[in-house]
Amino acid sequence: MPDFSTRLKELRKSKKNTQQDLANILDLKRNNIAKWETGKATPDFEIIQKIADYFEVNVNYLLGTSDEKESLIRGLENKDSIYLIIYVALKKHISIPIIEKAIQAIELPQSMKDELYFILEMIDSNERQLRWWEANKNGSTLKATNEN
Repeated sequence: MPDFSTRLKELRKSKKNTQQDLANILDLKRNNIAKWETGKATPDFEIIQKIADYFEVNVNYLLGTSDEKESLIRGLENKDSIYLIIYVALKKHISIPIIEKAIQAIELPQSMKDELYFILEMIDSNERQLRWWEANKNGSTLKATNEN
């Protein structure tokens, strides 16, 4: 499935916009668009939403996490908003405990919160496994830590 940079470039070209055209529409500089399309940078939440609105696609499609272009409800849905926040927060290296606190502060159905916590737990578990493998591939060991 294409990622954000690929989707952005495809959508821009489908409207026959140059990078400068899109930059003008979003009130940004062309080099921002170039960095996003090459995967060297990721825009913040507000810009991703503006881009999705301009191209009339949902945020999940733009981020490359879904192949469905249109959401049932035009605009950003609660679930899309939370997934987008998590995506951007992780790209900006915000820690998982801080993201969890933000989820606690948002009014959401408990089932949605549980789903988000599960996703974060899986991400955290995968990161720990990667660190362990990295530490042990050269014969060194990773000290166990108790994180509560």
